[in-house]
Amino acid sequence: MVLDRQEGGVPQVEQETGIVIGSVLRVADMVRTLRAENVYSETQFDNVKQYLEQYGDEGVAASMGTA
Repeated sequence: MVLDRQEGGVPQVEQETGIVIGSVLRVADMVRTLRAENVYSETQFDNVKQYLEQYGDEGVAASMGTA
């Protein structure tokens, strides 16, 4: 997998199939990097963080820090 959206799919697939899935990049890491490089605005960062608070894996949004 290239990008893990961190919405619970990886553990679910691993549990159902027994196949271990690795990812090149996680969405929280990507968004943090884009914000640090000023590619994403503070608003865009906050929007993704809000989305992950609602739909993401437990604790992923909290791990993102602040814009």
